[in-house]
Amino acid sequence: MQKLDAQLAKSFSVIATISQEWRAVVASSEADVKSLLNLSEQLQCCDTVDIESTEFRVFADLKPCLRYKLISAIEINMKQLRSICGELEVKCCTVNQEYRTTHRIYTENKEHIPIDKAMARSPTSPSQADMMSWLHTLNTMFSHEYPSTRKQAM
Repeated sequence: MQKLDAQLAKSFSVIATISQEWRAVVASSEADVKSLLNLSEQLQCCDTVDIESTEFRVFADLKPCLRYKLISAIEINMKQLRSICGELEVKCCTVNQEYRTTHRIYTENKEHIPIDKAMARSPTSPSQADMMSWLHTLNTMFSHEYPSTRKQAM
């Protein structure tokens, strides 16, 4: 029972840290997402404009050069966003690992944990059953936030 209590405390501590880091990573990526939207809109406009009907027709290679620059900028932006997604995936995997470790400890020790102890609450401490349920909910939430790890979480 003490092993499970210790693991639950550790898991919630780790998840609290991960949650703060997750929010910081998502907030820091907003500029990259907005930039990508802007660049894609510019590329779409570049593709739809008829350069020949504008004053810029004297620049024969303007459209291909502009497309090249925009696509290069989009690729750089996508690389940054892939890196951010990688960070989020690591965080999601960490939450999943905490859930699996806690569940394993519970499974290994469930014969030694009386049901009344697992369900016992106090004004300052939730029950082990409540915390296990919350941990499952948090794991599911993170898995939904980062769908590629959802398969691993199940």
